[in-house]
Amino acid sequence: ASQQGDVGNLILDSAVTEDRGTKYAALSRFIQRMGENRPVLMWLDDAQWSMNTLEFCRHLIQVRDLFPAPCLMLLTIQEEALSTQPGAKALIEELSPMSGVTTVPLMPLSMPDHKKLVRGLLGLDPELAQAVEERTGGNPLFAVQLVGDWVSRGTLELSNNGFSLKE
Repeated sequence: ASQQGDVGNLILDSAVTEDRGTKYAALSRFIQRMGENRPVLMWLDDAQWSMNTLEFCRHLIQVRDLFPAPCLMLLTIQEEALSTQPGAKALIEELSPMSGVTTVPLMPLSMPDHKKLVRGLLGLDPELAQAVEERTGGNPLFAVQLVGDWVSRGTLELSNNGFSLKE
């Protein structure tokens, strides 16, 4: 799957074709071919930081009758970051009312649910779990990413009470 994503990035970032419309058309055809065998799911995280990504999404919606493909584009957007990205905000406002577009606001988890999630991550030491709960403020993805980063960097060690940060 990541190799297929790399192909899409290559098309969008290619210096060979400077015309965005040509890049978007090539990527649309690529997605259509991928969708011949199975539905395509594109998760575009922090989409507010890339006008190119948002413009491509608009293009794909506009040409969906010409390039029909079973494709779901899932964009995650940090609403508070939009205040510094007026172009992205305007484009997102343009996309929102389009046919087939659904906006789902996600609120932070309640503190009891967030606590349950964090306490279930790897069996963290209670003191470290509390620090993660406070730092991530109800954002489950941030909590998982934070602990995942510690695991990948080897900064956790097993203590008597669960995993804790190494000194």
